[in-house]
Amino acid sequence: MARDICAALGGFSQTSQNVWENDRYVCTAARGHLLELCEPQDFDPRFKQWAFYLLPIIPERFRIKPKPDVIPLLERIRALVDRADVTGIINACDAAREGELIFREILAFCRTPKPVERVWLQSLTSESIRDGFARVKPASAYEGLANAASCRAKADWLIGLNATRALTLHMRRDPASAQAREVYPAGRVQTPTLALIVRRWQEITDFKPMSFQRVEVTLGAAGMTTTLTTTKANVYDPKFKKSDLHPEHKDDRFFDPKAAAKIVAEIEALAAANTPAELKRKVSNRDQAPPALFHLTGLQQTMAQRHGWTAKRTLESAQRCYEQHKVLTYPRTDSPCLPSDYEPKVNDIIDNLGSLEAFREHAVRLQKDGLKYKSERFDDSKVSDHFAIIPTGKLCPGVTHGGNLKRDDDALLFDVVARRFLAAFQQAARHIKIERKGKIGNHHIRATLKEILAQPGWLATYGKQADPEAIHVAASGDETLPVLAAKSETGTTKPPPAIDEASLLRLMQFAGRQVDDPELAAALTAADGLGTPATRAEIIENLKHRRYVTANLEPTPKGQALIHCLDSLNAQRLTSPALTAELEFQLSKVQKGDADAAGFMKEIESYTREIVAALRAQPTSANPESAR
Repeated sequence: MARDICAALGGFSQTSQNVWENDRYVCTAARGHLLELCEPQDFDPRFKQWAFYLLPIIPERFRIKPKPDVIPLLERIRALVDRADVTGIINACDAAREGELIFREILAFCRTPKPVERVWLQSLTSESIRDGFARVKPASAYEGLANAASCRAKADWLIGLNATRALTLHMRRDPASAQAREVYPAGRVQTPTLALIVRRWQEITDFKPMSFQRVEVTLGAAGMTTTLTTTKANVYDPKFKKSDLHPEHKDDRFFDPKAAAKIVAEIEALAAANTPAELKRKVSNRDQAPPALFHLTGLQQTMAQRHGWTAKRTLESAQRCYEQHKVLTYPRTDSPCLPSDYEPKVNDIIDNLGSLEAFREHAVRLQKDGLKYKSERFDDSKVSDHFAIIPTGKLCPGVTHGGNLKRDDDALLFDVVARRFLAAFQQAARHIKIERKGKIGNHHIRATLKEILAQPGWLATYGKQADPEAIHVAASGDETLPVLAAKSETGTTKPPPAIDEASLLRLMQFAGRQVDDPELAAALTAADGLGTPATRAEIIENLKHRRYVTANLEPTPKGQALIHCLDSLNAQRLTSPALTAELEFQLSKVQKGDADAAGFMKEIESYTREIVAALRAQPTSANPESAR
């Protein structure tokens, strides 16, 4: 990023390793978190021991320390900050809560009284960088963001460290578990994510299939009694109502075989008496709007569903496309929208994509027809730290030109993002929807719903064409069709699908739906669910690394044992998204200046004590191997 800034602002020359200067700025680079919160043993050597009598560990004052391998880098930064000709500091770290924390940690290490400003970079194109430096703000404008970032880091330290030690000590009370010397890491995001997987696995394991019948009726064409042209229909109950208690029940399923056999016999008798089926044929148009622009979770879901990628693989490729190739905007975003003043830039990007054969046809169509769905795509209210992932307009041979899609991750990822970008501004796809419902005697029937693509619209970006049959579709009307046959078919209910990476990402993103309190649910939804787009891949990989789940996201005995233990404690705050919802609700207040950071931390300390006290009082845990 430092090189990009220097290239955009111009006039820089390298004066030493990773240091560049021009007549106005000195620029250097950090790399991620150079400092971290001190470990318990850094406060007191006794805390090297894991024992209940030492818990909870709640420092009077949190301290940070350099990571062992970065001290020379930190000293270099401090020496630059201390230079007599340096009159102020500009923070150009990632434009997000975590980027703010990284900078504030470095600033604390440097201990400088010099004034600090903040530049907010949404993209690493030269134009975006110059625009950002033209709009620098005083660091005080981001004080709430820094406080929220610090509070979240300290809260995760308190909850994660104390819950991990207390749970591990509790589980080791069982001789079988003590022999294995397992560690049971826990945290406010990782643990409810594991609970999602364990609970779904339990649903599948406990599932008992049920048989049901469907009654299928074969109808002939009007005026014909042969089977050359037939229509299939099913008997259904128009008064059926869905039930959360019985999700397996549907309007065309009969769980009493005798009832289904009786319906078949009655319809066969009507057919023998030449009683026709009276259908109403309704033809209507269904417009399918284009999908939204990508945020990171949506991109990870798409790559998992279409190409079997892990969330980690998608994030790594998107990060290369942003940092190395400069062909995509910042990827760690939760927004599917663009700023309201970004339309001219979007048109420029479309022009650049139009120079590439892979995208020319779709870019030309946009140039001709203009941008559609602008109010949905350009929305300042839905842009917080970062906007949607889109092409920057920069072209990079081998990545942006539509080749190497089977061999190169970055080329494939760019192709997926560029097509979504081009599709998002095009007109809706129009389908002709044909519904046929009616009766045979007193029995209600419904023919298979049919849809025909009449106008591809945005679907043309993905190679779809209009169906030639569309021009032959007749208008709505009544139909009288002969009944040729009736039969019952046996089906079996199926368990809920196993969780894969795409569905887990979706469950994490929409975790707010699992929180009953409307205010907390709204806070979790506003925070984009469990974790952040930037951390979800790491959370999933940690669950695998810690042997809580397999590579296919099936819970291991260890993972099941952890959730079983917490369930026995009624620790819903740690196994559901509720804790994260509460935390995000309060953090948003801290960020806005509506709540005190010290008061927030007192609440976290109180909850930490509750966790430890509950585990200390809990009887011996079951052997993890028996938690299957």
